[in-house]
Amino acid sequence: MAESEELSVSPLELFFDLVFVFAITQIVTLIEHDLSPAGVAKGMLVLAMIYWGWSMFTWTLNAVGTDRMDVRLGLLVAMAMSLLMARVIPEAFGDGGPYFVGAYFVFRLVASILSFRSASRERRQVVVLFVPLTLLASTVAVVGGLLEDPARTWIWLASLLVDLGASRAAQRGDWQIRAGHFAERYGLLVIIALGESIVAIGAGIGSSRVGLTLGATLVIATLATSLLWWSYFDWVAERVESHLRSLSGAAQGGFARDAYTILHYPLVAGIVLFAVVVAEITAHPAEQLEPLARTLLALGFALVLLSFVVSAYRATRRIPYTRTGAAIAIGLVSASGASLDGLILLGIDSAIILAMLAYETWAHQEPERPLGIRLRPNSRGQR
Repeated sequence: MAESEELSVSPLELFFDLVFVFAITQIVTLIEHDLSPAGVAKGMLVLAMIYWGWSMFTWTLNAVGTDRMDVRLGLLVAMAMSLLMARVIPEAFGDGGPYFVGAYFVFRLVASILSFRSASRERRQVVVLFVPLTLLASTVAVVGGLLEDPARTWIWLASLLVDLGASRAAQRGDWQIRAGHFAERYGLLVIIALGESIVAIGAGIGSSRVGLTLGATLVIATLATSLLWWSYFDWVAERVESHLRSLSGAAQGGFARDAYTILHYPLVAGIVLFAVVVAEITAHPAEQLEPLARTLLALGFALVLLSFVVSAYRATRRIPYTRTGAAIAIGLVSASGASLDGLILLGIDSAIILAMLAYETWAHQEPERPLGIRLRPNSRGQR
């Protein structure tokens, strides 16, 4: 696609994203109110549903922008629906379920209509296959919202599987992706998730007495969040976007689906889990974490790091040993750190990621030094 046809993220899209700040906050609240494996799984399920809906709008707006009046009106309707969804997230598996899925269906319906109306002649061949399947997934979700749990949970999971099937069915089409706009939208979603981590830090230290402990807690928690930001926005985002630009046709659409739509979900989920635990750590920095919280902290970091690993493999057929090694090291620290205070554990994990990023920064100054282990030849690969 010609550079002149590129889009920039519009103010309306930024306005649209504000609701998702609230939605992620509510998902953290949902998990905090039921900090158990089942509660975490439900939070991740709701996050996946909202994330998939957000991604539908990202693909649609990448094609058409926000200048048309019908697109603007559709976005405003979708914002109202997503605000209702966000409001009832803490009760999504109780009495709020019907309201959640009702708003979710309208939200997805707007995205489907705009996707079909904005499709070019080439894209419409794909959209005609994709849109009915996404509407089927939304309908399945509505059915789940009318039932009691645990049936509700399983049917909502089934609706997501239909969505994955829809993305698989549409992979052969030419989506004509505007790479800069597409990458920027997903980068902004990462910023939204990281913003929730900052909110969690503020909430955790809100009632703490001013002193050295408060200062150390603030510094370490902020450092950990900043390292997550650095791990995405240093070289990774640029490399993935560059590879997306190098592709065309169905190959470009397939890579956009895998590296962005699918693999950004575990990345965002990892940040959300990190936010849940960092709120606990900053509120009680001198206390040991419960086994589940310790596991979630390691899992949060690992999901962020390993989503990069899989994206890099998808683009270059290399496994980045730096990030793979860091994820393993954090897992070992979690397994052996039951006696450590939460703040110390967070500090050790942060030190591991800082060392990883420092090495990557140095290695990028050496053109012949690869950061990954090649598993098989790839003519399009980068180092």
